[in-house]
Amino acid sequence: MEYRKFGDIYAVRLAPGDEVCSSLLALCKQEKLGAGTVSGIGAAGRATLGVYRVAEQVYVSRSLEGEFEIASLAGEYIPAGGPALSAPARHPVRRGRRRIRRASERGVH
Repeated sequence: MEYRKFGDIYAVRLAPGDEVCSSLLALCKQEKLGAGTVSGIGAAGRATLGVYRVAEQVYVSRSLEGEFEIASLAGEYIPAGGPALSAPARHPVRRGRRRIRRASERGVH
């Protein structure tokens, strides 16, 4: 893993074979980072896909090997024992016909 810091943003490049979650967690611990967001693109030779089955209350995953493109990677990082996030999302989201407004449109900053 290689990374560079630009202000409060970290640009990270994982080497082939690096596991995404453990690599990013190692960076967060090394740099003593608080809560933040993660986004990225890339490719993978192994991937684990999962879903939580609500009716059964069980998480089911399947690991795959091959050539996979990561068209979009998004998530959050909150360190163990870290602050709970209560700020509303700042991006518009559409669900059906109802538009959820941006926080700034509701006067929340």
